[in-house]
Amino acid sequence: MPSASTPVPELPPLPRRPLGRTAVQVPAVVVGAMAYGALAQRSDPERAALLRTAIDRGLTAIDTAPLYEFGRSERIVGAAIAPVRARVQVLSKVGLRWDAEHGDVLFEAWIDGRVVPVRKDSRPASLRAEVHASLARLGVERIDVCQIHHPDAHVPIADAIGTLLELRAQGLIGEIGVSNFDPTQLRAAVAAMGGTPLASVQLPLSLLQPHAAAAQTARALGVGVLAYSPLAHGALSGRDLGHAPGESDDRRFSPEFSPASRAAIGAAVRRSLLPVAARHDLGVAPVALAWVLAQPGVDAAIVGLSSPRQIDDAIAAAGLSLSGSECTLLQQAFAEVRCEPAPPPSWPSRMRARAGRLARRLRERITT
Repeated sequence: MPSASTPVPELPPLPRRPLGRTAVQVPAVVVGAMAYGALAQRSDPERAALLRTAIDRGLTAIDTAPLYEFGRSERIVGAAIAPVRARVQVLSKVGLRWDAEHGDVLFEAWIDGRVVPVRKDSRPASLRAEVHASLARLGVERIDVCQIHHPDAHVPIADAIGTLLELRAQGLIGEIGVSNFDPTQLRAAVAAMGGTPLASVQLPLSLLQPHAAAAQTARALGVGVLAYSPLAHGALSGRDLGHAPGESDDRRFSPEFSPASRAAIGAAVRRSLLPVAARHDLGVAPVALAWVLAQPGVDAAIVGLSSPRQIDDAIAAAGLSLSGSECTLLQQAFAEVRCEPAPPPSWPSRMRARAGRLARRLRERITT
C-alpha cells in the first residue's frame, strides 16, 4: 500500500449516480469508515493510508459517524482527506450520543473500561453540538451530506430536520439525509424538508436482507437509497465460512456467523454466487455487491474496506452489470437462507473480548 507521501497517479472517477432529487452525485460505491475485525486493530496512519488509496482509485465518497469508535473514525477520515479535500465527499451522521442522558438506549458500549449506554438524541442543541464536534474532528468546514443516524422517539422529526436545515443555511452542512427510518418516519422527514429534497435514507440491503419497506417508500418519494451492509457484515465477501470470526471480532455474535447460518450461506454461495462469479471472472464479493447496486432505487452501496483487494472488488462491482436472469438466480438462492442467531456468548467470553479491546486501546495510546 502506498504511503500518504507517495505520489499516486490520479485515476478518472468512477461512474456517479444522482443522490435522490438533489444535485449531488456520488460514486456507486461509498467507502464506509466503520471499522470492525482486522481493520479495527490497525493503526490510525495505516487506516488513513488505505482510505487515501481508495480515494486515489476513484472511491471519493466516505461515510462515517461520530459513533464509529467514538470519534476515532472521523479523525482518521480527516487525516486521510486533508490533502485531497476538494475531490472528496464527506458523509457523516448525528443523533446518537454516548455522553448524555436523553433518549432511548440503542445499545451499550464498552468505553474506557466501563459500560456506557448509547442513546438516540435528536434534540436541536445536541444536533448542533454534534455537527460542530464532527467538523472539528474531520478538519473540514462543511459536511457534504449530514444524516440523522437513528430517529429519536422523544423529539419530533420536524424539529430535528428543522435544525439541520438551519445548519444548512449557515453553510455548515450540505445535503440532508436520514438513516434507519421506517416508511412513516421517512414520509415525516420529507414533509419537514418543506420542499427541499431529502437526499437519502440509509438502510440495510443485501442478498441476505433483500426486502426493505423503506426502500420502496424512498423510491416513491424521490429519496435516494444508500444501502449499508451490502455484504452482510462480510458473510458475502468470499471469506471462508467454515470458521467463525476470531475472539477479537464482534461479528462472531452476529446471526450471519452462527454455525447454522454459515452453513446455509455457504450452500447458497456455492449454488449461485460462485457460478455467476466464474462467468464474469470475478470473486464472490463484487457479484454480491453488484446485485445490490442493481436493485431499483439504490443510488449507492456503502462498503467497508480493510485491504487493497477489497478496493479492487468495490471498483469491479461498480462496473459490473448483471443480467436479469442472474439477479433472479441469486435472489432465489438466498431467499431460502434463514440466519439463526448464535447462542449468547458466555460471561468469560464477553470478558475476554472486552479485555482484548482494552489492550488494543492501551497499545494505541502508547504508540500515538
